[in-house]
Amino acid sequence: LISPEAAGISGPHPVLKKVATIEDECAYAAKCVKRWLDSGEKATDIAIIYLNWEHASQLSPLLTKAGVDHLWLKDKTAKASFAKDSQKVTILTAHSSKGLEFKKVILLGIGHLKDSEEEQIGHTKLIYVGMTRAKRDLLMLHSNSNTFTRKLHAASKHPA
Repeated sequence: LISPEAAGISGPHPVLKKVATIEDECAYAAKCVKRWLDSGEKATDIAIIYLNWEHASQLSPLLTKAGVDHLWLKDKTAKASFAKDSQKVTILTAHSSKGLEFKKVILLGIGHLKDSEEEQIGHTKLIYVGMTRAKRDLLMLHSNSNTFTRKLHAASKHPA
């Protein structure tokens, strides 16, 4: 993993949580977003970054059901309508998140990345991009285990 470097900002340690299924990842994420909004967080300060299409396709209906206004940047039309001040929670890929920052970020699907040797560097970079979009709070959820989740769990037991 890439060691973090402080940029003058500090906050709570990232949270890494293992759940049983993709459905549980999405349900937990939706519940957290709803709780944050109910406690006064602005929707524009919350992003859900996914590394696997299946996560976003299951998450969006759950957010709708919970009454959470959101924008899923799933295609060019949605991306063109994105405005940082849109008063909506943003759902996007790690690639699409480059250059953006949010107070609260949920990162989904780390455990579903293939951890083959030839893909590790690229996937490590994607995880890093997703993690560094969080200005204050980072919640990482996974339902499968792989090299990435094992390293993250080991790092979370021994924070720097």
